[in-house]
Amino acid sequence: MMEASKCKVALRDIVPSETNPRGDFGDIAALAETIRATGGEPVNPPVLVRDGNICRIVDGERRYRALCEIYGEGSEREVDAIVYDTLDEANELVAMLATDDKKPLTEAEVSRGVQQMLVLGVDTERAARASRAPRGKVTAMRMMAGRAPEGVQVTLDQALAASELPDEDAEAVLAAGDSWRWEVSKIKSRIAEEGRAAKRLEALAKAGVEVVSEKPEGLVAIRTVYPYGTTPAALG
Repeated sequence: MMEASKCKVALRDIVPSETNPRGDFGDIAALAETIRATGGEPVNPPVLVRDGNICRIVDGERRYRALCEIYGEGSEREVDAIVYDTLDEANELVAMLATDDKKPLTEAEVSRGVQQMLVLGVDTERAARASRAPRGKVTAMRMMAGRAPEGVQVTLDQALAASELPDEDAEAVLAAGDSWRWEVSKIKSRIAEEGRAAKRLEALAKAGVEVVSEKPEGLVAIRTVYPYGTTPAALG
C-alpha cells in the first residue's frame, strides 16, 4: 500500500505535473489572499510525489501557484505538504480529480481526466468516483474514446450521445468537435423521418396500395414521393 507523510518542502523543489487535466486555474490572487488570511499556509496542504530531487504536484497546483504568489516562484520558503515516495501515474490522476476543496473543473477538463485514467487502466467505478461523473458517461467514454479521430478531445456528454447511435452516426458525432450537439440533432431528425416514412409505407401496403420506386410505363403519376433526403436531381 502506498503511504504518504506530512513534511516541509521548499517551494523551489515543487514542480507542476504535465498530466494535470486542468487548464483554467481561476483567480490565483484571490486564493493567495485567502491563504494569507489563514496564516500563510493553505488549510489543506498540496499533495506531492517525490521525483528525484524534486516533488511533483499530484493535487493542489492552485494552492502551489497561490503560495508562489505570496512568497515568490522558486522561493526557499518551506511549506507543509503531503508527500508520497512513489505513486503510479494512474493514481496521480485519480488524486488530481478526487479532492473536494478545489475550483470545479470544466466539462472539458473532467472529460480529459477521465479519458486519461481509462487509458492508464483505472476501472470505470473508480474513474467515476474520482471525477464525480455519472457511471453511464464514464462507461460511454470507455466505449467511444478509441473511436474518436486522432487528436480530438471528446467530452463525456458527447461520448454518451454517440454511444446511443448506430456506428456510422456515432463516428460522425465523435468527429464533429464543438458542433457535436447540432450533429446529434440532425441525425435524430433523419432517423425520426425515416421511421415516419417506414410507417407510411407500411400503412399503404396494408391498404393494398402497391408502392414502386419507378413509374410504370404507360401510367400517369398523380404524385411522386421521394425518399427522405433525396431530390429528383439526386435520383437522376
